[in-house]
Amino acid sequence: MKKLNFSECTLELLDETFHLKQVFQDDVLQNWLSKDTEITQLEKQVLEHKIELSGNPDGMIASGFRSPKQPYFCFNEYKKTLEQKGDPAGQCLAPMLIAQEMNNHKHKIYGCYVVGAAWYFMILQGKEYTISTFYNATDDDIFEIFRILKILKQIIMDLVIS
Repeated sequence: MKKLNFSECTLELLDETFHLKQVFQDDVLQNWLSKDTEITQLEKQVLEHKIELSGNPDGMIASGFRSPKQPYFCFNEYKKTLEQKGDPAGQCLAPMLIAQEMNNHKHKIYGCYVVGAAWYFMILQGKEYTISTFYNATDDDIFEIFRILKILKQIIMDLVIS
């Protein structure tokens, strides 16, 4: 059995190994990225650095309370710069593939990777994945990023309820 470590994964390697295809237009991704939601005054203050929050995010959204359990919903990869070792898109897609398999392909898997201030959102559905254009967290895109994450929260809540 061939073993791949996430840090070795690139989009090209995953495409070849798992016969994946990147699609450049996807209605599900566009629907997610274009939905509207309210950003409260408190949330705006946090985003504008008027309130400081701290913690250690796990980089995954899953069911479970103290430890992740199935189903898995979203994965995150972060790099300070592109010069860091590895391909952040591939390193995000690799655990998405595993989650899809562990979830028995029951729903789409969402992903996000960040390179410096640039945020990218991903969706994996079957053998196809889509990557958004980047959102810049150092300008007004921060509100778009937050809106997209709030929509993701609602998508996950709907999946849990159904």
